[in-house]
Amino acid sequence: MALLNTDEYNEVVLIGKKAVDALKEGEVDVFYNLAEEAWLKFPIPRNNWNQEYNFSKMTFKHSMANRNFGQAEKWLNRMIDNNNNLNLSEFEVQHYEAIYFFETGNYNQAFEKWKYVVKGAGLRYFEGEDAKYKNFYKNGGRL
Repeated sequence: MALLNTDEYNEVVLIGKKAVDALKEGEVDVFYNLAEEAWLKFPIPRNNWNQEYNFSKMTFKHSMANRNFGQAEKWLNRMIDNNNNLNLSEFEVQHYEAIYFFETGNYNQAFEKWKYVVKGAGLRYFEGEDAKYKNFYKNGGRL
């Protein structure tokens, strides 16, 4: 497990909180600028820290909620790279890839990702998500 020391992580958290506050105020560009600033606070080599994965996931989720698919793809790729190095949660990453594919209209890819997730982890990743994802999966990949 690769964890940052407390001081390094607190610096990232502080910037991350400012980013989320900016997003709450509708300052989307400020949110992404601060998220990038926080990302650059992670020590090199990048994609080697558990907290980095969680930060990327948080930023991905905010990007998806705001339907900013360019940013979502960027942060999803960071999650993937991080997971490839640390092997944190393959099924979770695949689930978020499926959500991204679904929301960008790549339904075949979304369904294939969810088939993989469900085969390995059951339906648990659908819990707490919009019901449309589970319904889509249970309907054989049809809307």
